Amino acid sequence: MDEELENLADKANAMGDNNLAAVLYTFLGARRSYMDKELAIYCQGWAKKRSEELKLFKNKKTTDD
Repeated sequence: MDEELENLADKANAMGDNNLAAVLYTFLGARRSYMDKELAIYCQGWAKKRSEELKLFKNKKTTDD
């Protein structure tokens, strides 16, 4: 699975989707250093903090259509 993720990260990087590539490379690095659980906990915390902001963005996008 890691090889597939790395290939996807390489493709994203080559296509200029640097944000996706950075996230995938970060995850792979965390997994290889046995810190993927810590990264997942951090990401969950970020998502919880940003959930209201994300909801507002989603609602605004929906009303703009």
